[in-house]
Amino acid sequence: MPVQSQYGRSRTFLNTQIGDSNYFVNMSWVQSIERTDNLKRQPGSGNIIGVLSFERINIDVFSFSSLLNLEHSEEDFVSERVVVIKKQDIRMGLLVNSVSGIVEIQQDLVFGIPRIADSNISDYFENIAISEDELYLSISPDFIAGRLSDNINESEANDKIIAQTNKIDQNGTNGRTTGSNQILLFQMLDEDGKLSEYVFGMSISQILQILEPQKVLDVPGSPDFVYGLINWRNRPVPVIDLYKRIGLKNSKITDQTRFVVARTLTGGHIVCFPVYFDVNVKKLPLPHQKLPLGSDIDMSLTKGTFKAEDYSLVIPDMDKIVFSKISNIN
Repeated sequence: MPVQSQYGRSRTFLNTQIGDSNYFVNMSWVQSIERTDNLKRQPGSGNIIGVLSFERINIDVFSFSSLLNLEHSEEDFVSERVVVIKKQDIRMGLLVNSVSGIVEIQQDLVFGIPRIADSNISDYFENIAISEDELYLSISPDFIAGRLSDNINESEANDKIIAQTNKIDQNGTNGRTTGSNQILLFQMLDEDGKLSEYVFGMSISQILQILEPQKVLDVPGSPDFVYGLINWRNRPVPVIDLYKRIGLKNSKITDQTRFVVARTLTGGHIVCFPVYFDVNVKKLPLPHQKLPLGSDIDMSLTKGTFKAEDYSLVIPDMDKIVFSKISNIN
């Protein structure tokens, strides 16, 4: 639960290491941190790797690294700990490689998991916290227990993100753009490092910023067209592979990549996608004609395809890209 600190309301997390990454556990769920001496391991029993005697009862102990298919070395055994978690009627143990301390995070730097394609980008986590400009994923006890998350704080956190979003850059990047009478044209590098055969266009009114390459936090369990998350202006923003999302090849991030931060027209949800650095802005209207394309593009995720000058132009529908269910992808 949030606590009052000298800086205002904050939340506390236990910083744990699993594999090569650090993950937070909400301290309001943590009952104890135990050594593995009393852990009775059960090889071959799946994600429940054993039981631990705690307060005169045996509780199941889960391996989060096994759930996420993370590597686990023999050297990790020395510092291993079992974090005993109790959330409502759920009690379990979580085996982690090590515990490095408790972190206090201001409430306005704790966010719900962003939603892409009509679902959370990962059900493994319940929050994202920002500490010293770094993003940390907070583990969901509900997922580990194999139960549906009650998402106690998700709705409130997502409403906060939308409210913050609607306050900024409503007319484009840093308020400097002229609105919907301009279009940003861009391409992507495919998985072979070649420029995409299509040019993509998006109204400048939806573009918030174009960034240099960013550090992307991998989110285990996210859809295959989601690269992960970046920290943009102290908020977690999903990075999507726009090229793959509409049914084409994987795109590729290189030193020639730029990150475009954009918003949906509905709700002001923010997403980011990598593009080739050579972007152009042109005034509307553009001379064009309708262009039917092959079945490789999921047309339900576009506003149309056109022949403009000497290139094939695809206008992605960001609302449908963000909100349409994954099952709609070809």
